[in-house]
Amino acid sequence: MIIGRHKFSMSITEKDIACLKELNSDSEFRKMGSMILAKHAEHVCFDKDDFRIEEGKSRSFASYIVLDMICRKCVMENVDIEEAYPALEESKGELLIICVSKQRTCLSEYKRFSTREISFDGTSTESLEAENVLDKDDENVKDLIRRYGIEVNETLSHHVLRLMERHSNLEAARVSFVRSTKTGYDYSEPCIVLYCLGKTLVPYGEDLFPVSLQHPKTYRTFKTDVREGYFTTCLNEATLRHQELAMGCSIGEKGVNACGTLGPLVEFVKNGDMGFLTVRHLFEPITKPDNHIQGTEVVQPSDGDVISPSSSSDDRICGIVVTSNVGGETDAALIRIYPDRIPQRGKFISVDEDDLNFAGFRSNHQLTFDDGATTDARTLTTEDMATRRIIKIGSATGLTKGTLSTTDGAVRERAKEMMYDYNGRRYPIIINNLLCVDSYYTKIFCQKGDSGSAVFLVEDDANNSLKCIGMVIGNIENDCAGVITPIQNILSVLQNKCGEKLRLKEFKFEKMQG
Repeated sequence: MIIGRHKFSMSITEKDIACLKELNSDSEFRKMGSMILAKHAEHVCFDKDDFRIEEGKSRSFASYIVLDMICRKCVMENVDIEEAYPALEESKGELLIICVSKQRTCLSEYKRFSTREISFDGTSTESLEAENVLDKDDENVKDLIRRYGIEVNETLSHHVLRLMERHSNLEAARVSFVRSTKTGYDYSEPCIVLYCLGKTLVPYGEDLFPVSLQHPKTYRTFKTDVREGYFTTCLNEATLRHQELAMGCSIGEKGVNACGTLGPLVEFVKNGDMGFLTVRHLFEPITKPDNHIQGTEVVQPSDGDVISPSSSSDDRICGIVVTSNVGGETDAALIRIYPDRIPQRGKFISVDEDDLNFAGFRSNHQLTFDDGATTDARTLTTEDMATRRIIKIGSATGLTKGTLSTTDGAVRERAKEMMYDYNGRRYPIIINNLLCVDSYYTKIFCQKGDSGSAVFLVEDDANNSLKCIGMVIGNIENDCAGVITPIQNILSVLQNKCGEKLRLKEFKFEKMQG
């Protein structure tokens, strides 16, 4: 086989041939071809000349494969580079190797291609600035949300998976009621925000982002707003031991420092056992098959949160993983609680009085969630300000309040570990049908350590009753929007996987006589 200036022999199995014949798109053929070639050309040093040779051939996919192999080697040879991919500069049309890193590498050229460094930690603040100038108490903004909120979310839901498939640099998508422009901000209509790491960089072989998206039935169009930002999970290290488990406390996998949050309490309907929900990405790697983490022991608090290094993790074990799922519409894990850690009611960790006041509670109010009530967030409206009464309690930031803006968003969740099977990108998992909750400027809705936090609607009644709408899986960096998996999706997926009916735990108490 000859690619560029290199000649080498390779064998291809009947299984590989059958797979190639079944492919329906150029992108699928490119991916499969790169995976097959990677096995045989690992020691071949392709460069820009090889790419130019293949680019000049009619209907040749080898040019894509050469670029994929170059990017793969770039990552493998440079420890500070987390991802690499080929892209065109929108204004100049120059083909570059984009190197994504967390610290500068000073790599200006690779295999005779110019490189461009971008950082997961160095994206712009334009999205945060845009959202902060929006006054959601303004009557014009309220009217805008009432008139177009449902329609713009339906538009996003219709297009988002196709956008994720066609644009490998699309990090997340959500709805906003302010659009950033070259001359300022436009509040006249809602828009669909598309997040990427480099606005002027277009991955080789892909199209520009669409400038507008059309509703599938009403045919109303909504403009897009391309902003720099990306999705990140909210894992961290945090806090105290709770003999009776409380929602919002720190949990983690035994022997691992990563910390998440204990989420909604659940009941196994058939036998009455109690469990809780948290995120699947707490149990790394997320690429491991879900059945391989069944039986994993969970500790509270997490190993990373223990003040005393001599503290035994065996004394902190609180349960085991029953089942889990990441991808599609969920990032969730179901934990069965051990008998000695079962709570007697739906308590939360202690929260700050100022946070209680800001969220609309009395400073002496004791938050509990005893009735297991839920509601579908997609049905919430602005008529009674329901979208403004969203709270969560997490191990990192405690009680926070936010505003529901998006009911059908999507994100690209990356594996923490590197998987360069055929190119220079990390393994991505797309999660859709997500809620997005905007932060108030006084306190960010969720941060690292809050993954798994239960999210609630606070009812407008005398008791400020809570109804669970979902669970935090992460946030959009430089935007401060929390990303939430709807509770209905979580329960549906997990009970199908474990074969047991699940519901949020309802604590029943005997009424006092007299």
